[in-house]
Amino acid sequence: MRKLTLVVVALLISFLLMQDGAHAARKSRQQFQIQVSSYKDERTAREHAGSLRELGYPARYEKIAIRGKGNWYRVYIGKYPDRAVAAAAAKRLKASGMLESFSVLEASPQTEISARKKGAVRQASSAAAEKKRAVKVAQEGAKPAPEPKEEETRPAQPAQKEKPEQVSQPAPPAKAAASTPAEPESESQSRISLYNSALADFQQEKYRSALEKFSAAMREDLEPDKKVAAYRRMADCRYFIGHKEADNQELLAAVDMFKEILQKYPEGFDNMQALNKLARSYVFLKFYYEAKREFQTLYTRYPDSPHAEEALFMAGDMSVRTRNFTEAAEKFKEYVSRYPKGKFIKQAYFGAADACAQLQQDEQAGVFYREALSRWTIDEIPKESVLNLGYYYFRVRHYGSAADVFFLYLNLYPDDEGIREVYFTIARSFLEMEQYGIAVKFLSLLMERYPDSREALEGSIVMANIGVKKPGLKMPDLAGVRNYRDPISAYNELLAKPNAGELVEGLLLQKSYALFKTGRYEDAFNTNVLLVRAFPRGRYREEGIRSLISVSNHLVHSYHSRADYLPIARIYFQAYDAALAKSEDRQALYKIGDSLKRTGLLFDAKRVFDHLLSSASEDRNSVLLAMAEVDFLRGKYDDAERGAGDLSPRVPETGGAVFAALQKLKGDLLTHRGAYPQAASEYAKAVKSAEGDALLKWSYAKALKESDACAAAIPELRQVLALCAKDKEKYPAVVRAEWQRALAQCLLKERDYPGAIAMYRGAAAGAGSSESLWALFDTAKAYHRMKNQAMADKTFAEMKGQGGEEFWSNLADYYLREEGWNAKYGKYLKHPEGGR
Repeated sequence: MRKLTLVVVALLISFLLMQDGAHAARKSRQQFQIQVSSYKDERTAREHAGSLRELGYPARYEKIAIRGKGNWYRVYIGKYPDRAVAAAAAKRLKASGMLESFSVLEASPQTEISARKKGAVRQASSAAAEKKRAVKVAQEGAKPAPEPKEEETRPAQPAQKEKPEQVSQPAPPAKAAASTPAEPESESQSRISLYNSALADFQQEKYRSALEKFSAAMREDLEPDKKVAAYRRMADCRYFIGHKEADNQELLAAVDMFKEILQKYPEGFDNMQALNKLARSYVFLKFYYEAKREFQTLYTRYPDSPHAEEALFMAGDMSVRTRNFTEAAEKFKEYVSRYPKGKFIKQAYFGAADACAQLQQDEQAGVFYREALSRWTIDEIPKESVLNLGYYYFRVRHYGSAADVFFLYLNLYPDDEGIREVYFTIARSFLEMEQYGIAVKFLSLLMERYPDSREALEGSIVMANIGVKKPGLKMPDLAGVRNYRDPISAYNELLAKPNAGELVEGLLLQKSYALFKTGRYEDAFNTNVLLVRAFPRGRYREEGIRSLISVSNHLVHSYHSRADYLPIARIYFQAYDAALAKSEDRQALYKIGDSLKRTGLLFDAKRVFDHLLSSASEDRNSVLLAMAEVDFLRGKYDDAERGAGDLSPRVPETGGAVFAALQKLKGDLLTHRGAYPQAASEYAKAVKSAEGDALLKWSYAKALKESDACAAAIPELRQVLALCAKDKEKYPAVVRAEWQRALAQCLLKERDYPGAIAMYRGAAAGAGSSESLWALFDTAKAYHRMKNQAMADKTFAEMKGQGGEEFWSNLADYYLREEGWNAKYGKYLKHPEGGR
């Protein structure tokens, strides 16, 4: 092995001396060299040059004194007769993956000759030391020299190029003596020959052939130093094949190999390149989280390397792709700070601005956008950043600036896939500026050019929304303008479209608003109920709930003012759990509970009142009273009485409606127990606090009547009937007939027969069939007591005729027989003390 290495070194020295001879022959001509890296540390430069020589490249390093920066050590490859030849050779080396970037420099002849001679003598005198160092670099690794960065965010695709000139590509050691007959190769020489052939294929971009040969050489027990180098080149082969042929399997294999290299040789001389290619492979495979991790490792571990700048930028870009905008903003800001004149400075400025905009850090975003736009014109910035800038302006309500940016985008990228969204956002910008005509024109243009697109569908919705918000504007006959003119029909048509999809929720919300605004409250309510039920976790759920609460409250107040309680009960069952329980309109909730109470839905009424009691408020006494009334109606008289008793000390006589209702409840409880005089006393207090309440006066008058205080009941009953006459729609005829009969009975008892007959006649005319017949019966009895038998008989006959059934005839006959018997024999039934 030692002898073989010495042979290789000798061949390399011979090659360099040959180059010196050629140089001496043309010393009058300029010489050029490729600078591949520069280091502050001499050891690193020496190791980098050594690693390149291991791969067959004529590399060396030279000490350079730079004013103000001290001594630096530059690594060079080759010598070339002119700049163009040197540049072509450098480009081939870059395409093969050996270089990231380069500089072509003019070599000083004296310096070059001196450097070469010194290097040759140094190499010839220390071949063993060089061999030992090469093995150490391969096995233990040294801190790698920073390699120049690549120009693109992904590795350059290898392209087939012409073969390099002989001066730039030295022949592999196995071919150095091609002009003489080859001696039989030993096993060791055969392995080296295969290895050198693989290197030659690799340098000529024959990656599949190189991969096979490297693999074969390693199977033949290649020497340790070359085995490591071969494995690295195998990873490179798979890397370039994967990129060139878009072969994900090869890239995945390369990823595994790079990871193994970095794990086994953490300080290897070529690790920066391996780490960089690993990260780029992840980008190509769209493994953005993994790519971000490796780019971060690259610029953190090697902060002074040429890769660090691009790695930092790419870490930010990967953060954007993984939608970690907080991290992206940090990376781009760091890039701007560290590399103010860097290769990606423009992208970093706009990347930082875009990330801040995504985070809605509008002030920070504005700072970066303004700074960037002061350095570059808007048509110089990346396409994606033009869009992001426009959306940023739109979000911060700079609608004029947003429209300007999007207009420029239309001019720069008229065939871009996202152009439909641009049209749509331009229309929305003018809409926000209340320039409805221009907005409609752009929406019409969108619908005309892209009729089947999602944006056209959304444009139709927006046009209908404009029709709801600003009806009656003069609009030309453009595509889709009918959506503006009849928005509700437009919503219905759009809802019927099979491609409405996730837009259905928003359409239902807009339709409910349009219906509400046009006074179609019931339809708006039904649409809102459908929206909330169909999308329990929808995007517009909260807006839908607010809309449902709003329209429900409106309907509740309207129905309750008309004492129309059944529709309110329907609203309760359809919307209470979904929305109304969250309503802050306590009056509407109280009216819902009251309506449920009045319609006999007592359990649900109590539920609503319990909900109202769960929070402190000024209407607490009213709610407690309502709950006591519910207990009374549910037959829980003791609970109702306790509730009324608890409220009594808390409700002063000046309590208005609450005091009146409390006294009525007390009267109702006493009436239930038959304590009519006491009930009348409680009702009297209520009547004083609630003048004009016919129902309350009726309860009071009825208690008086049942207490045999007919004289006091008669004026109250007359007031009740007077209130009925003022609002006949509020009090059904059957109710008025009942009150008329009560008044007639009191008048009859007070022997006001004409008045009683008039009331009975009125009751008969307004009551239902059965009640009317009973009213006629009472009228006939009044005539009979007036001794007006003719009218009594006539009224009985009328009753029999209307009744039709035998019952009514028998009833009249029975009454007359009983009255006749009482007139004839009643005196004998009187007791001495005057009783019967």
